[in-house]
Parts: sequence; structure tokens; C-alpha cells
Amino acid sequence: MARPKLPGSVYQRADGKWVAQLRVDGRKIRKYASSERAANELLKDMRAMPPKVTAAAARTMTVADYVRHWLDESLPHQGLADSTQAMYRSLGASVVIPALGRTRLASFDPSDVEAWLRKVDTLRTKPRTPRATKKNPNPDPIPGRPLSASTKRLAYGVLEKALDTAVRDDLIPTNPVRDVKRPKAGKTAVPVVQPDQAEIALQAAAGTRIETLLWFVTWTGARIGEALALRWDDVDLDRATATIRASAVGSDRTKTAAGYRSVTLIPEVVDRLKAWRKAQRADRLKMGAGWANTDNLVFVTGTGHPIDPHNARRDLQRILRSQNLPTARPWHSLRHGFAKRLLERGMPLQVVSAMLGHSSIRVTADTYGHANPAVDQQTLVDALGRGAQ
Repeated sequence: MARPKLPGSVYQRADGKWVAQLRVDGRKIRKYASSERAANELLKDMRAMPPKVTAAAARTMTVADYVRHWLDESLPHQGLADSTQAMYRSLGASVVIPALGRTRLASFDPSDVEAWLRKVDTLRTKPRTPRATKKNPNPDPIPGRPLSASTKRLAYGVLEKALDTAVRDDLIPTNPVRDVKRPKAGKTAVPVVQPDQAEIALQAAAGTRIETLLWFVTWTGARIGEALALRWDDVDLDRATATIRASAVGSDRTKTAAGYRSVTLIPEVVDRLKAWRKAQRADRLKMGAGWANTDNLVFVTGTGHPIDPHNARRDLQRILRSQNLPTARPWHSLRHGFAKRLLERGMPLQVVSAMLGHSSIRVTADTYGHANPAVDQQTLVDALGRGAQ
């Protein structure tokens, strides 16, 4: 049985240029290349493009329906990290779409955006039921809370991005969201582990399976997901560097393009990584064929399985709690502590921003309120005041 013919065609013009042509919604789309092979690649990419909403459909489509389409079809092609896409989908389903009503995309204007924001202000988080205990086998549900300022700002951003795509595709002339101010950020303090607290935690973690992981995050400022996704191929102990390539185990990219970076390792971290690698090899020999670390990850369990981020958080919170230290967002607070130490010791903001993998220097400035990411080991040790002793 013959294969069905794929849509589109490739042909050569009289001037020698090659053309990839595909009909989409009744319109011919053409792209040009210098060779037949390149034109065939262009056609392949054109076929893989997400289906667009037609201008005719947009005239009767509601904004809510368009956002659903954008989340399903366009979001995967926005170049965002998997975790960010998951967050956008969650916000779209729980906040953005429920507050939109039945307003049509073609007539959506700034006053409708303001009405949407007022509706968002009335939404609450889902009620939750605490876990039953012997003392309280039937706990009462905990009512939902008003949405945080951060959630409102993120929801605004999702709607803004979706309608930016609608403008790009000539479905609407302008983006009305951009004519309405973004909700104000809340005045929540960034949790920070102070240097003396970090020292106490590092000492308390001695001999545990998260000891080396804790040293790595404390003295590189890496996100916990980035650290858990680190592979031995990404670590050069002779040069005292590690390359951050992914934001989570199973992902092949960082949270942002700027997240792909090299971090400098202070001597104490290098020493612990060497000891950790030796111990990991012993674990591998012990497990034999049962060893699960096929991805050559640096931080794994004793059987070679990836470390679950939730378990890593629980283990660190247990250590912090044993020393009467704050336990809120424990890994992220170590990252903030690293940045704060560098800034207080005069490291330029643009360098700290690059070391943290922020998408822009503005993110760093907004976060801490107060280049070149390749910083040599001695400069880093000097900036941190000691390295670690």
C-alpha cells in the first residue's frame, strides 16, 4: 500500500533558488533555500509547526478558548523550560481561564483586562484537607486563601504572552494587556541563609548523603534542580569548574538560555566531589547489575537512582530543624545566601547575575535590591571571604 503524500512541495526557481511551499488555511507559505536538501528541511519544519488559529475563527473565538489553544499548541514552541511550561498550564487552568468569562478575542480591550484582574482578585486557592492522625482522624478542610501577589503577576504574564502570539499572527491589532499595569509585587522577603547558619548546616550534614550536595549548592549558588541534573561529564575537577546544562533530571536544557553556564568550584567543594566520586564507585561495585545510574549523574542515591527534589528538601529541612535553623525554602535560601555574600563583598552585579544564571541583570537587581560568568577560583574564594574552612 502506497504511503499517503505529505502536504507541501519543493521546487527550483529559474534563478536557481530552491523553494519550500506549504498551503496553510488556504494560503501558500513559501520559504527559500540555496539547496534542495535545505529546502526539504525547511518543509519538514513547516509541517511540524503548530496549527494556527485562522482570522475567520478568531472573529468568533473567546479569549478563554484562544488561551486554551495557545497553551496546547503554541506554548511548547516558546523555548521555555519544561517546569515553566507546567507552571503556565497550571496558572492557565486555575486562574487565567476561569476569570476570563465569554468575552470574544476580537473585542477584548483594556477595560476587559481590568475586569479580568478584578475577577482574579476574587479567586482563592483550592481548599485542602490535612492528613488524618490518630488524635484527629477526621480533620476539617482548610479553606482556600486569596491568591498571592506573585500568582497574580504570573497569571498576568501568561495572558500577556498568549495575546502577544495573537498579535504576531495578525488575529488582533494590539495586545490590550500591555495597556494595563501589571499587578504590584508583594513585599515578601527573600529567605536567606546567613553565613554562620550555612556553616552550622554544613557541619551538621557531615557524614550524610546530602553532605556533598549541600556543599555544592552552598558554594556555587546553583538551583537544586540544576545540581541534581549535573553529570560527571559536566565536572572538571582539575580545572575546578562545573557546567550547568539542565534545570532538572530528565531535561536537556536550563531554566533560561542564561542558565547554561560554567560555575567555579572552591577547593573544599573539589575535595568533597573527589571523595563523593570514590564513594559512588564503591556503591556501583556493590550494586553490580542493579546499579541504576545510567545517566552518569553526580548526585544519586546509594542504588544509583536520581535524588527526588522533595526528598532532598525533606532531608535538608531535617538537618536545619535539628540545629534550630529556618526551614522555609531551604535549598533556594542557600542560593540567595550565596548571592548576598558576593554582592556584600563587592562582586559586580552583572557577574553575580551570570553566575546565578539569571535571564537578565534586572532579575538579579529586583531580587536582591541592592559579564563574564567565568570567575577564577581565587577570585571567588576571595569574594566569599574564605572559601569554606
